[in-house]
Amino acid sequence: MIALIARGAGTFGMIGGQVLDMQAEGGKWQKHKSPATLLQDIHRLKTASLIRASLQAGATLAGATPKQLTDLGSYGGNIGMAFQIADDVLDVVADKKKLGKRGSDAKNKKLTFPALYGLDDSRRKAQVLVEEAKAALLPFGRQAQILKQLANYIIERDH
Repeated sequence: MIALIARGAGTFGMIGGQVLDMQAEGGKWQKHKSPATLLQDIHRLKTASLIRASLQAGATLAGATPKQLTDLGSYGGNIGMAFQIADDVLDVVADKKKLGKRGSDAKNKKLTFPALYGLDDSRRKAQVLVEEAKAALLPFGRQAQILKQLANYIIERDH
């Protein structure tokens, strides 16, 4: 369990993603050979790995099977990516006071889904990820209802 959390939070997880994000700030991402791959790596590491680790750690404590851990890992990875995309979209369209942010990603020339794909495609990508996340929960049946609701909330929220 400690290894799961350490991996999710460490250099191959959240910290690694944050480092990549900081290295890409100020428009430096525009010089990267593949900004789309860099963006995927940042979000996969920064948020998705930490959410995946938290789900798998709890499931491990509850005695989950390897298949259940894999399914929850898939769910966590997909909602983590969807969360980051939704966060990027909200940075463009939401009230900054509600978000609790002073600056904006565009002003800081950050690499974001809307910067690469536009708002509509970004929203579509987040929706697809949520559907994939919920599909990973099918083996859990009704027991996973709250996780399905959480997945929906991630892309429906306004802050």
